[in-house]
Amino acid sequence: MYLLNLPGLHRKMNCIMFVYRLDLWHNPGMETLLNTDGQNTWIETLPGSGLLASEADAMDLISACGEYQVNRLLINQENIPKAFYDLRTGLAGSVLLKLSTYRIKAGAVVNSLLSKKEKFYDFALETNRGNDFRVFQTRAQALTWLLEE
Repeated sequence: MYLLNLPGLHRKMNCIMFVYRLDLWHNPGMETLLNTDGQNTWIETLPGSGLLASEADAMDLISACGEYQVNRLLINQENIPKAFYDLRTGLAGSVLLKLSTYRIKAGAVVNSLLSKKEKFYDFALETNRGNDFRVFQTRAQALTWLLEE
């Protein structure tokens, strides 16, 4: 366990973040962090540690949330493969279906160039109307939405 003092993480509060490393079974390259700001707890994918490339990877993230009784998930852009942005692959839809089935509130920080693809852009606009999954350009925006009650 690592204890980090991150005063600039959230505009409204100084926070202490407890960080736990979890190795996931189906995708040993993808790791997650269990974070807390003292009031809220969420799971975050560790940038550069693997890709959310299948439904099995989504289930690993859901399992991590269940293990720590957390219903909030932040997915970093480095963990999102190009196939996620290509809606013909079905990856985005299947991941969102799994997350909504298990009532996981998830925010994704997406690659701004890839997110401007016409079909994915329309998809992002539609999902951003709901309260289960939203797409953001920055981690700070995603955390602000994710941590609101």
